[in-house]
Amino acid sequence: MKVYLTVKGDNISGYHNIDASSGGDIVKMEGVEDSEATEIIASDVINFTDIGSINDLLSGWIKKLRHGGRIVLGGVEIDEVCKAFVSKAIDINQFNKIVHEGRVSQITCADLEKILIKHGLTVTKKRTDNFNMIIEATRS
Repeated sequence: MKVYLTVKGDNISGYHNIDASSGGDIVKMEGVEDSEATEIIASDVINFTDIGSINDLLSGWIKKLRHGGRIVLGGVEIDEVCKAFVSKAIDINQFNKIVHEGRVSQITCADLEKILIKHGLTVTKKRTDNFNMIIEATRS
């Protein structure tokens, strides 16, 4: 089973879509058994999660991931946003829109990678595009 978790109301064909904006529970991932998911994509969820809950949230998602399965996480790469602001590449209005537009927390790609490794995953890809990060990992 492939799972797509979102807070933006989008769906991906061929995936079990769970949308928090329409009442779906992206924490419990109802309808997905432990070790059932071959792939979990959550490219826009991390920044909408309280920073103190990210570790527990990822732990729950990883339990749903099959051994050999892949997880794809994304969000705002706060290091890049801060660098752009300090170098005056973006102004205070742009900074606030990127950082605060409905988001409740920020995390760096490096910190997210550390959490995934701590949970026994192997990070296979990391990339930053503009101010967005994507990190992919597999469960051993």
